[in-house]
Amino acid sequence: DDGVWRARVAGAVLARDGFGENLVSGQDVSDKDTKAVRASVGFFPSAAFNAQLSVDAMNDDSNVRGAKRLAINSKDPNHTPPNDSDFDVQNGMPNVNDTSMDGASATINWNLADNWWFKSVTAYRESDTDTTIDFDLLPNKIADVRALYADEQLSQEFQFNYASDSWSGVFGVYWFDGEAGGTVFNNFFNLQFGTTNGTVDTESYALYGEGTFPINDTLSITAGLRYTDESKTADVLNQFFANAQF
Repeated sequence: DDGVWRARVAGAVLARDGFGENLVSGQDVSDKDTKAVRASVGFFPSAAFNAQLSVDAMNDDSNVRGAKRLAINSKDPNHTPPNDSDFDVQNGMPNVNDTSMDGASATINWNLADNWWFKSVTAYRESDTDTTIDFDLLPNKIADVRALYADEQLSQEFQFNYASDSWSGVFGVYWFDGEAGGTVFNNFFNLQFGTTNGTVDTESYALYGEGTFPINDTLSITAGLRYTDESKTADVLNQFFANAQF
């Protein structure tokens, strides 16, 4: 019907206890604690035009994953034997493995003329992660890593669709711009301290077209062509520090 608004909201909670535990702190590992929500609203004023907006967010506060040492670590002064469990750990680092993500998209459909439709899709997404990786799986500071990751991306697509009895096709242009990177903090034996910092920037655009031509009721020919140009640049910085405060 003319002038109809439509809306939808959805949410999810994913939760479970851990398959194992940190035998030092007593906290669960390999558990699940994730919350997500999505909402969309659409405006449909006529059969020739509609616009829709969608947003979503997710937060994952699950603890670190369990792991198993297969042998005694030669750098462990206590010569701690491996655990019987495949999931129990004895990590000395904080039990942190957090990820947050959110995004939005806007879609417009417009009937330009007989047999021709125009579509625009604009989308944005970003995420952040803070995680600890205790590679030695022991309270000792042998190979302790904290990693911070972040990324964001923006894309735009303009698309033209044609459909008739004689042929049908889709033509468009696509653009993408994204940045992803982070910092990894390394502590080896509580003697060597360093960070690895990096960022990768990506910019891409594409032109494409595809058409389908029916020959008879059971046979048709489809032909398409796409041109893509993508460029990436990376910045990397390694640093060394005198102590665990970096």
